[in-house]
Amino acid sequence: MIRSSLTISARAAALALAGLLAATAPARAAEVILPVDETAATPAAVDGARTDTPDIVALAEALVDAATRRAALAPPAQPARAATLAPGSGLRASLRPETEIERDVILLGDVFGGLPPEAARVPVAHAPEPGQRLLLDAGYLETLATEYGVNWTPVSRFVQAEVARRGYEVGRPEVMTALRQRLVQAGMPVDGAIVLNALNVRAMVGSPEAARVRVRDLYYDERTRRFNALLEIPADAPNARSVRLTGSVHVAVEVPVLARPMRREMVITEDDLRWDEVRDTDLRPDILLDPADLVGHMARNGIQAGRPVRANQVRLPDLVRRNDLVTMVVETPFMTVTARGRALESGALGQTVRVSNLVSDKELLAVVQGRNTVAVRPELLAAAR
Repeated sequence: MIRSSLTISARAAALALAGLLAATAPARAAEVILPVDETAATPAAVDGARTDTPDIVALAEALVDAATRRAALAPPAQPARAATLAPGSGLRASLRPETEIERDVILLGDVFGGLPPEAARVPVAHAPEPGQRLLLDAGYLETLATEYGVNWTPVSRFVQAEVARRGYEVGRPEVMTALRQRLVQAGMPVDGAIVLNALNVRAMVGSPEAARVRVRDLYYDERTRRFNALLEIPADAPNARSVRLTGSVHVAVEVPVLARPMRREMVITEDDLRWDEVRDTDLRPDILLDPADLVGHMARNGIQAGRPVRANQVRLPDLVRRNDLVTMVVETPFMTVTARGRALESGALGQTVRVSNLVSDKELLAVVQGRNTVAVRPELLAAAR
């Protein structure tokens, strides 16, 4: 009974000592050689039992020797490569007062300059939203330098650094491009112009590739040319917004308009005209679309510049004025006769006016051919008789 207790105690002590040695030495398989006591190896009976338990002191010494051999044979530990500067390294870093980035994280090199490449690439904070700025005060900068082993201290509490994130706006051009593509697929004329009832959308993204708009739903009426669209701005972004837009489509028509205001009885020349686009729905039936209907005509009253001209706003200038002396021309297949007369009313080129023969004092109908020249046709002469 006594030997059994000694055996259990010896095994427990050996296990405890082996645990302590294993905690201080690297784990490696090693052979433990126990000394053999010749007398202990001789069979002997104590209370009728056989003993094969080694001496506890010898067991402990053997374990110590094994741990010593493992420590001596183990390779030296390699120091881990530091990701940042070690404190007191002597490499002086400089503060970057202003930095602009496009990433979604702030690197150590964005705040401090003069760092090794591996240290400059260490992320230290989240970047501000696109188009926003983040102000770092002296306390935060000093804490950042201490934490990452940067040899830098602020000269005063007013030192600060500003990190700005470049932003790209998603606005009207991107919306119009996405809408035009879908509207053309829905039946809009290719040369149609899109008019939105309202557009109050402004979003910022971190890269030009992310400045996209997606048309999720669209209804287009080809008869009225009106549409209703649901847009996602910016497309596929965590902060995307759903925006409902309404508007209409118009086909642009080029029409001649006045390049400068015209006063009453001013004659329009080619230099007074330019071309402008007008919605087809805004064109009235009396709008003049041919420049020939304007050049050489004069304004009946004042006409504003930049607007289409209506037919009743212009007229041909008078080539014959009332009470002016005119030359009357009568042409037949056999002869041409001219006579002097007086105009009884004013008239423009091609208009029919009344004239009086100075010799016979008879009233005739004649067509204005030029300046103070009228043509009396034979049928009109016969009607006058």
